[in-house]
Amino acid sequence: MVRRVSVLAADGRAVELRIRSRRKVAVRADQLPDPPPRMHLMCNGAKIELRLAWDRPVHGFYVYYVLAEDYCALSNALEKARRAAPCVLYV
Repeated sequence: MVRRVSVLAADGRAVELRIRSRRKVAVRADQLPDPPPRMHLMCNGAKIELRLAWDRPVHGFYVYYVLAEDYCALSNALEKARRAAPCVLYV
C-alpha cells in the first residue's frame, strides 16, 4: 500500500512523498533534482530522519529509508499533521 502525503519543503514549495509500509519513502526525481544523502521531516515536534537508499532514481523516484524507530513516529506524526500544521521537509 502506498500513501501519498503532501509536505512543505524548507523553501516553501510543496513536495509529494509516497510512503510505503516497508519503511521506504519515495520522492519524485523532478521535485528533488539533487538528492541529499539525508533529509529530515519535521512533523508536530517529531524529527524523522530519511536516508537515501539508492543514488539513482528508480522509476522516476528517489527512494529514502526510514529507521525502524522513526517509522512509528512518522506514522503518528502524519496522522496528527492532517489535523494540525503541515510537515516540513529539510534538505
